[in-house]
Amino acid sequence: MQIPISRRRLCALLPLFPAAKALLAQQSAPVAAPPNPQSAPAPPAPAAPAKPQNPTFTADVNLVNLFATVRDKDSHIVANLNKEDFVLQEDGRPQVIRYFSRENDLPLALGLLVDTSRSQLHLLRTHLARKQGPGVRGPL
Repeated sequence: MQIPISRRRLCALLPLFPAAKALLAQQSAPVAAPPNPQSAPAPPAPAAPAKPQNPTFTADVNLVNLFATVRDKDSHIVANLNKEDFVLQEDGRPQVIRYFSRENDLPLALGLLVDTSRSQLHLLRTHLARKQGPGVRGPL
């Protein structure tokens, strides 16, 4: 049974896989019985250290979205690129770029900083006086 999963959710869950594997290994490990003082001592365990296994995650993916911004040596955005201008490799093997598009309508995040400290009070009063007209006192 295949369960559809979004790329965002998959990326969010990837860091949890090593911890989940370690928990499963702890739960499935047999619990050693307490030693019986009347029985003969057990032979010593072999001295070879156990090599820890690195967890491996594999998934079948049909499509991966990659966003790229290309800039020239003067830091200007290069906008006239085609898919033939890119080389995509996975583990050193070339991959086929099946879908290619230019994204021009990506969201833009802006921050606005307004200084309303006492050092700017005279500028705020001047601006309000111009906006409201002569003879009108504003809240400042």
